Amino acid sequence: MLGARNHTAGELAGAFSVSRPAVSRHLRVLREAGLVRDTSNGRLREYQLVVSALDPLAAYINELRAAAIDWERRFAALETEVFRVRNQRRRAARAAADVSSPPIPKTKQESA
Repeated sequence: MLGARNHTAGELAGAFSVSRPAVSRHLRVLREAGLVRDTSNGRLREYQLVVSALDPLAAYINELRAAAIDWERRFAALETEVFRVRNQRRRAARAAADVSSPPIPKTKQESA
C-alpha cells in the first residue's frame, strides 16, 4: 500500500483486520528499521515507504536466484563424482579379490 502513496496509521488499519494500536506498533518497528519514514501533516502522521532501504534485500534475493541456476551444474558434477568413486571402489575390490585368491592350476588340456 505504501508503495503507491503515503498513508496514515488509521488508513492502514482500516485496510486490514488489525487494530490501530497493532498497526502503529508495526509502523514503529518499520520506522526504526528504516523501511518507512513518517512526516507530520497537521495532526496527522503520514507514512511513506523508503524504497532504497529494500536494495540490500533485493541484492540478497538476486544472489539466491543466481545461485539457484548453478544447482543443475553442481548436481551433474556430484553425479559424475559418485560414478567415478563407485567405479574406483569396484576396481579396488576386484584387484583385492585377485590378489587374495590363489591361482587356479591349469588342467593338462589347457597346458597343451
